[in-house]
This record gives sequence, C-alpha cells and structure tokens, in this order.
Amino acid sequence: YPHDVCVHELFEQQAAVRPDAVALVFGEEQLTYGELNARANQLAHHLMAQGMTVAQSVGVCLPRSVEMVVSVLAILKAGGAYVPLDPSLPPQRLGYMTEDANLHVVLSNQNCIGVLAGFSGTKLLLDEEKLVSHVASYDSQNPVNSLKASDLAYVIYTSGSTGLPKGVLVEHQGVVNYLCHAQSYWEEEHKGAVMSSPLSFDATVTTLFTPLISGKTLVVLPEDITQTFKQLVWYLFEQGESWLFKLTPAHLDGLYPL
Repeated sequence: YPHDVCVHELFEQQAAVRPDAVALVFGEEQLTYGELNARANQLAHHLMAQGMTVAQSVGVCLPRSVEMVVSVLAILKAGGAYVPLDPSLPPQRLGYMTEDANLHVVLSNQNCIGVLAGFSGTKLLLDEEKLVSHVASYDSQNPVNSLKASDLAYVIYTSGSTGLPKGVLVEHQGVVNYLCHAQSYWEEEHKGAVMSSPLSFDATVTTLFTPLISGKTLVVLPEDITQTFKQLVWYLFEQGESWLFKLTPAHLDGLYPL
C-alpha cells in the first residue's frame, strides 16, 4: 500500500480521473466525483479560513446524509481528524466525548443541535442558509497543507460498556493500509457499497471509504430504511450489484433464508 498517502488523497485521485462518475447517492440526491470533491474542498477551505490547524480534531454530529460524507472529507482535506458524534446518543455522553476529545468545532445541523447543548465551542450548522451560501463562495480546488500519513485521520469512541468511553486514535497510514486490502475484493461488476450503519460504528469506515477510493458508488441509506432488517434486505435486493460490508451474525442469519 502507498505509505505516504492520506485517505482523502486516494479519493482525490479518483475524482481527477472520473469526475463525471456517480460517487454518492442518498435518497433522491446524488453527486458525481467532481461535485463531491468540489463541495468537500469548499468546506475544507472554510474550516481552514476559520483557523483550523493540521491534526486538530473536529466533531461530526450528523445523521447519515450527503452533508455527513462531505463533512468527513472536508475535515480530512483541511488536515484535521474527524470525531463521530452519534446524534442518537444521550447529551451527557456527547458532552463527555466533546470534552475528552478537546473539540473546539462541531459540524452539525439544526435538527441535531439540541443534543449538543453542553458543548460551548463553535457549532457549524451545515443547513443554515447563511453558512451554505458562504461556504459555496470558497475555492473548489484541493487544499494544500502539511498533513502527513502519520497524522490522525479520525478518533472513534468505544461503547463505554466497561466504564467511560475511550477515544481510539487512528492514523491515515493505518486506514490506507486497511482500505487498500478491502479494495482488493472489488470485482468489476459490483457498482458500489451500501452504508447502513452509523458513522460512530468503526466498521462503517470500510463501507464509507472503500467505494470512494475505488471509483465506485457509495449509497448512503436514510435512517428510516435501516430501522428494520426487513426494510434493509428489501432495499439490497432492489439495488442489485452493491456490496454490504461488515455484516453481524444477526444480519447473516436474516439473509441466509433469502
């Protein structure tokens, strides 16, 4: 695997060679590689203009959506590490995580902001009209910074079932190594992968990034489709040639009779 490359740079390589290919689908929305790269770049430039520094951790408190994917890529492009904050978690737990991770900025929206009541840092609401207009005014070219493959890509918290949640630090080089292995399983006829789990679930990294570094399509499922296993199975059969990564034993048990 390339030892001196960061996760988002693998995505940028795909955006450069296939800008018109579909990169992301969420419900009725879809973005090409060129469009997704441009939107992530604009948000990254905004974060850097706000004083974001290399290796700074930034929270992402968003449901599965186009904005969630754009936010993760933007944070990486700006040189930071993203910290998933599941909006379905109790505010007390989220408050502990934002403090423990020393977060000064969290990307969120107006529906999720209520669970961040205890966070005193900057909350960037990505569905706020004024911010949307401001971010769209930034350069859409790839940002340049001093980020290295040995720097952090993300910080993900354990369940805390044996005590307080613990932040696990994951570097770019480790993620790139793993993703290149996952990428080796792609077959040409498979058109993409389905993301059905929360960003705060570490296994989601496989589904989120593998298609985007492979020139395939990432299909992000809305929350309502994944509320029951029956809905998820129906969607997968409708979609056809898409991967579903990281199945639990319960998922396999439900799929086997079908």
